[in-house]
Amino acid sequence: MKNQLVSLFAVICSASLLAAEKAPSAENAATDQDPTADNRLVVKSQWREQAPNKVAGSLQVIDQQDIEQRDAKHLEQLLNRIANINFNTGANRGRFVQIRGIGERSQFQDPINPSVAFYLDGIDLSGILGGATLYDIAQVEVLRGPQGARFGASALAGAIYATSEAATSERSRFDWTLAEYNTASVGVATGTQLNDSSALRLSLHHLSSDGFIQNEFLQRDDTNNRDELTARLKYQYQPSNDLTFDFAWHHLDIDNGYDAFSLDNDRNTRSDEPGFDRQFTDALSFSTRFSGLEKIAMEFHLAFAKSEIDYGYDEDWTYAGFHPDGYSSFDRYYRERQSSNLDWRWLSKAPQRLLGGNTDWVFGLYFKNEDEDLIRQYTYLADPFTSAYATSTQAIYGEFTTEYNPQWSTTFGVRVEQRELDYSDGGFIASDDATMVGGKLGVQYAIDERAMFYTLLARGFKAGGVNPQVQLAPALRTFDSEKNWNLELGYKRQLDNGHLRIALFNMKREDQHTKQWQIFTRPDNTQGFIGYVGNVDNGSNQGAEIEWQWRALPELHFDLALGFLDAKLDVINRDETTQVFDRDAAQAPAYTYSLTSRWLINSEFSSQLIFEGKDDYYFSDTHDERSTAVSLVHWRFTYQAQDWSLALFVHNLTDEDYYTRGFGGFGNDPRDGYTSKPYYQLGDPRQAGVTFNYTF
Repeated sequence: MKNQLVSLFAVICSASLLAAEKAPSAENAATDQDPTADNRLVVKSQWREQAPNKVAGSLQVIDQQDIEQRDAKHLEQLLNRIANINFNTGANRGRFVQIRGIGERSQFQDPINPSVAFYLDGIDLSGILGGATLYDIAQVEVLRGPQGARFGASALAGAIYATSEAATSERSRFDWTLAEYNTASVGVATGTQLNDSSALRLSLHHLSSDGFIQNEFLQRDDTNNRDELTARLKYQYQPSNDLTFDFAWHHLDIDNGYDAFSLDNDRNTRSDEPGFDRQFTDALSFSTRFSGLEKIAMEFHLAFAKSEIDYGYDEDWTYAGFHPDGYSSFDRYYRERQSSNLDWRWLSKAPQRLLGGNTDWVFGLYFKNEDEDLIRQYTYLADPFTSAYATSTQAIYGEFTTEYNPQWSTTFGVRVEQRELDYSDGGFIASDDATMVGGKLGVQYAIDERAMFYTLLARGFKAGGVNPQVQLAPALRTFDSEKNWNLELGYKRQLDNGHLRIALFNMKREDQHTKQWQIFTRPDNTQGFIGYVGNVDNGSNQGAEIEWQWRALPELHFDLALGFLDAKLDVINRDETTQVFDRDAAQAPAYTYSLTSRWLINSEFSSQLIFEGKDDYYFSDTHDERSTAVSLVHWRFTYQAQDWSLALFVHNLTDEDYYTRGFGGFGNDPRDGYTSKPYYQLGDPRQAGVTFNYTF
């Protein structure tokens, strides 16, 4: 695969350079830029804001216009838009994300350390993506590959960085959506300049839906419903040009049902105790920037988040009396989670003569505390299982970007993170103290003002942890930290009619974390399974990402994202005696694609068609069940007046059945004697609706 990717990289770069030679100059082209082209975007996840084409790394930025044109209300509805990104459910929403084949796939009793960081306005909400609603979000950035220098232990695979609309934005809006399956949403957002030095913005959004499941036993069609409330408040105070204060509050009240699995692998369930997937979160951030000194600016960021996460499901998927050999059980996990993080950094205001060139630098200190208390109530437990998990993190970091001449520059960043862990579950106590190091070294070559090559070597890390399953042997109760090395080669060019970005990568994982399972037999001869995390030998992930935005005609726009991935695990311990070698990693499709075509029929009407899909893939590292290859089509037709619009949309236009979660290696159907077979959670079917937007 390496040779094919390198050849593809060379061919596309050569074609782009040839096109550039025939293109008008940058100065002439600037006046003819498509207003929808991403040259207006600014990456906010880095230490300094910069254009996407200036960042030495593979990332994709989705702005508010793209979010609205996809009628996306939750992050899971954007992820298929992004190359080499996958997600799975096992819940009402896609709570678990994988980047380049790396990321968690579930959470039950385990206190997980995320592989994919999730930040909202600088607040670390990693691991709780069920509440990633999108109303009044200005843009979402997805950074692929380890981000150890920037985000530390929670970004082994990459990071998702969301930014809500700024307090200074005076764009007010009202949005109303009606769709099939009794789906409705309404939202309002408004911003105002209170005086010359302060601004305020408020937004409120509510989504409700019956969901796509019919519970035959209860005769209900709302047992997998969605009920999501989002409120946001942002305030900015700027008493002088040198001093700015920003405050943000995000309130999430998610009260979704969870009744998704059927013994017949369809959307007709028989649960007598439908589950739930709830999250109640309040997140606050306070930031200040002072640039009154001659050469140095200072930034201070403080954030708090408190969440109550309540997740439960009917384990037997049926009702009492369904079958003479049946059983009845319910499993519930209630978590209280609190976190605080402080980031204090100093930045150069202008390049300084250092390291043999003109150098911009940043130096910072980071502190984070997190506490997570769990109560598990399970039919087969005599008493509830309780655990307490606390971590304390301190880090020091720095980054230097040096320009030697107009063509050549380098970026060097390093982060040293020290982490303490304390865990107890009544019968077991564990503690750990680890020091982890991550960083990056990038070399950039600017072909001209609009194009660059880069090479990047980055190291990410992920902390070790504890397995809370009391049935495990003591040697399996803890596991070590994981490291991830990423070597990347990239090319970026801003075109007169769009942009082109290519990245080739090769990642090596050390002491890789994998989910492993032990199956056991209960006293009543029914089967159960214990999941735990362990370290295995090294794995490798290699592939490519290609993004091409092209305005073929003033009225016809295309946006293409392609991902290619070859992810392997050297060895998997399926149980105490079984090992599997050189297997494809779970949740790692060999290809992903998204093609958006937008036709501006005239000044009022437009039509958008989206094609997106991915190859089949394993659902887990420890069983052989696979998804089917997925190809979805979405359509939208919009009438745009001066300050309002009306759009008709159809998601999953061809009504394709596809899977978003799968299990195997056990039986759950008493009708066939609990024969081991696969079970799947289906993705959303075809849904048509209408959206009204009024901007004032």
